Amino acid sequence: MGGDAAEILVILEDKLNMLQRNVEELRIRAIAGPEMSVQMMTLHEIVCCTRRCTLLTVQEKYDAMYHFFHECVENIYLLARESLFLVHDRTDYLEGRISTEPYPLYVCVPVRPESAPEGAVRFPSCKALSVLFYGDYNRLDEAWLRFGREAKERGLVPAALPRGIAIVAPYTGREINPGKYCSRLVMPVVEN
Repeated sequence: MGGDAAEILVILEDKLNMLQRNVEELRIRAIAGPEMSVQMMTLHEIVCCTRRCTLLTVQEKYDAMYHFFHECVENIYLLARESLFLVHDRTDYLEGRISTEPYPLYVCVPVRPESAPEGAVRFPSCKALSVLFYGDYNRLDEAWLRFGREAKERGLVPAALPRGIAIVAPYTGREINPGKYCSRLVMPVVEN
């Protein structure tokens, strides 16, 4: 019967990883209060429209994501299925502290490659450390510190800047109870 089993294996492993992430997210949602979960995962290649900002508060970050998302929709870019995310230009969490100084970040709106405008950024597929966080953003600093501890304990070396992915968030304009937000911090890592 011909064919390359390796190609099929890659496809099936990707689907299995996606299912495992979905199970993990649902398991966390079933817990009564805010919770965190840590795992290694594979981030798939993604193409994004990006905008650089220097913001500090959660509200400022939310507003930047919301406005840039709507700007991309108004420009009729075909959006991809992936969630919006922020790329954070910071390392303080790796040092076991949270800085109060504003730092640069990039608002990223995933788009379909065929509709990506000139200047869109391609993020390659990679292995990453993930901290899944369920609940409002009051414990976000705690999630960043857990993220840093896990990276250090596992001896992981960052391969790129960390991302904050809004899995369930109000950026689409829907009213969502903040206790039901679901976010993921991910750090692409150098593979051994």
